[in-house]
Amino acid sequence: MSAEGLSVHNLREIIRLYAQGLSGRAIGRSLLKNARMRQQACIEDLRFGGERGLTKAMLKPLAGARWVTAHENVIISGATGVGKSYVACALGNQACREGHTVMYRRARRLFDELMTARADGSAQKLLAKLARANVLIIDDFGTESLDVRERSDLLEIVEDRYQVGSTVFTSQRDPSEWHGVIGDETIGTRSVTGSSTTGTASNWADHLSGRHTMA
Repeated sequence: MSAEGLSVHNLREIIRLYAQGLSGRAIGRSLLKNARMRQQACIEDLRFGGERGLTKAMLKPLAGARWVTAHENVIISGATGVGKSYVACALGNQACREGHTVMYRRARRLFDELMTARADGSAQKLLAKLARANVLIIDDFGTESLDVRERSDLLEIVEDRYQVGSTVFTSQRDPSEWHGVIGDETIGTRSVTGSSTTGTASNWADHLSGRHTMA
């Protein structure tokens, strides 16, 4: 585990864990537990070919954690059952082993949590937690259209993380179709680019900074 590329928040957390007598491997396990990922998956166990269509060439830029320190984003799209969530969790596992903080949320649960947080006054605390994570995995995005509040929440999350964190999306829909899910062309463009860059809703995914697409 190297300190290179780790945020101040991460270094403080790792120092705290070392102070508790944890080894580097144990720290990775602690970060993995806190990530609360859907599946126990490892990069080393990924199978190539078959329905998943995953190739070693596709995975090579993501096999280490440099994409995390470079604040690059990942979009994994494909049909139901091809293993999108497994690949996303494998990337999250690798990031944890490299000392990065990871948060995993299914899209529906994420928006429900934010709705509850707004009701009890803890929304800003939750948004700050989402912004701090080195890797935020949003699983099953695009299964249903977003309402006005959810569009605003997505915009805030991605803009807070722009060039400070990496976001991994999994979706059954091709990124070119996401504007229909988001429901507003302007917000759709800004949400995925993480900036105010303009562009048509049909090509906004091409503007995603540091984007790796696996489809």
